[in-house]
Amino acid sequence: MLVRAVTILALASVLCCGVAVADPADPADTRETREAAARRYLGATDMHAMMDDILKASTQKLPPDKQAEVMTLIKRHVSFEKLQGLTMAAMIKHFTTRELEALADFYGSPEGKSAMRKFGAYMADVMPIVMEEMRTAVAGMQAEIAEKKKQKPADVGT
Repeated sequence: MLVRAVTILALASVLCCGVAVADPADPADTRETREAAARRYLGATDMHAMMDDILKASTQKLPPDKQAEVMTLIKRHVSFEKLQGLTMAAMIKHFTTRELEALADFYGSPEGKSAMRKFGAYMADVMPIVMEEMRTAVAGMQAEIAEKKKQKPADVGT
């Protein structure tokens, strides 16, 4: 459960690194303008509250007396500042200034703020299903590879 909660937390921070590639069609799209827009976006969202919501929702299946303990352990060992820095770097890398401004506009709006308040519960519902599907896919791939190895004749030193 602890690993699942940390994984959900990490994946969520990436949803919400490298060098930015400016959009040649937009001379106003620079690393500096992207960084300013990304900071505006992060200011419009409450990542701390979203992470808390995700943790709360992902620990709901634990016994009540263990929920607070697990949340405390996760918060002690997960660097929010590191996650926020990685989020910022990935946003600068992948989004244009205009896209980041649009995200900041949306998440700063009443509808965006409402959506963000629901995001933790949403991620807690979706991520276990995604993780289980990935485990099933990996198990299936491993079985397929093992079967192919059985069918392939072993190379004898030639």
